[in-house]
This record gives sequence, C-alpha cells and structure tokens, in this order.
Amino acid sequence: MLLATLARYQEAIAEIELARQCDPLSVPVNATISHVWCEARQPARAVAAALKALELDSSAPLTHMLLGRASMMVNEPRKAIASLTTAVRLSGRGPAIEANLGYAYARAGFGDKARRILHRLNRRNPAHYTTTRMEPMWSNRLNSASFSREIGRGERI
Repeated sequence: MLLATLARYQEAIAEIELARQCDPLSVPVNATISHVWCEARQPARAVAAALKALELDSSAPLTHMLLGRASMMVNEPRKAIASLTTAVRLSGRGPAIEANLGYAYARAGFGDKARRILHRLNRRNPAHYTTTRMEPMWSNRLNSASFSREIGRGERI
C-alpha cells in the first residue's frame, strides 16, 4: 500500500499481482488491490476488486469498507452506505470505518445521520477521532454555519 500512497500505482498493482499468484485465496491481498485502484482514481476497478475479495470472505470488514469507498467514488452513495454499515457492524464500530460511514451519509444528503456519527466519534475520543485525511471530506460535506458552530469547541473534523 505504500507504493500506492506514493502514487506508484503500476508498481503497487504488480506487487499485489505477485502476492496474489503466491496466495490467490488471500482476502487481504485481494482487498488491497481495491485500495490501490481507489488511490489510482479507478473506482470501477476498485469496486470489481472489492466484490471479488468479498466472494472469498464476506465477513471481512475492511473489504466492505473498501467497497463502500469505491461505491462513493462511482457516485453510488446508497450502495456505499449499505457496505459501510455492514463494515461498521462487522468491525465492532471501528472508528475509521464509522468515519467513512458518516462521510457517506453526509455525501448522500443525510446530514442528521452524519452528525450523529460525528458526535459519537467525538464522545469516544474527544482529542481527535478521525484521521487527518478524513477532515477535509467531513468539512466539505457538512460545511454549514450552524454545524461549524456546533463543532467549533476545539474538536477537529
């Protein structure tokens, strides 16, 4: 995944394909390719890769999260919400996954649901509940004056 983070997508895909040849039934390997396609801005490929990984193991929360992320990229927020809801349930409310669900709700126009998740995450860890990478997404989608006042008590979004 580091290669994808460095925007070296072809190298990342080549490494994952090599890993897949070594262990074609590995869920983490098959899910990772979805992440790389998301990073490479190839959401249709990311959706296909996540679906393939889910065929191997439908109980993997990370794979559901990646499918949700890719579904948002292809502008299918309802599918994203369904995948992310499953991921949250399977992960035991993992904060990074729940933050993605909140973003999906915000993007789909369900501001009240997004705010509930935002406040729940804040109660769990008042210092900092989302990754820096999530902050611009939240603020872009929930950028109303009233919401800014609501979270303007030092919490980060």
